[in-house]
Amino acid sequence: MLAIRLIVVLGMSCLFALAAWAQPPATNMTSKNPEIDIRDSPTKRKTVLFLVRSNTSKTMYGNPCVQEVTRKMGFEYLVVPKGQALNRNGFSRTMHNGAVSLALFFRNGPLWKLRARHKIKKCRQKSADFMG
Repeated sequence: MLAIRLIVVLGMSCLFALAAWAQPPATNMTSKNPEIDIRDSPTKRKTVLFLVRSNTSKTMYGNPCVQEVTRKMGFEYLVVPKGQALNRNGFSRTMHNGAVSLALFFRNGPLWKLRARHKIKKCRQKSADFMG
């Protein structure tokens, strides 16, 4: 009885070992080392939201690294001088920025602003635009 069990167990282990060693035949559709070009793959378009600012402090407006960081997070700073169309009164600007911040909260997580500031600080250091 013990010998039969031993033979069955050894037979099953041999079958599993053979199945592991067997490889599927190579076809034109499969490759062991696929090279995927990420730039060619379709990406989901992300709607860019605008935070309206009246001054350019801490926005690094015009820095390509900062622009790329903010675009990846889904927002951009829109600098509008006081008295212009989007910046006529502070209440509408505050309500707009509040709605955009809420949308970015759900899109990027609760600490999105801290992560954005940290990445902008790194961009400032890379471009030698940072003191301290």
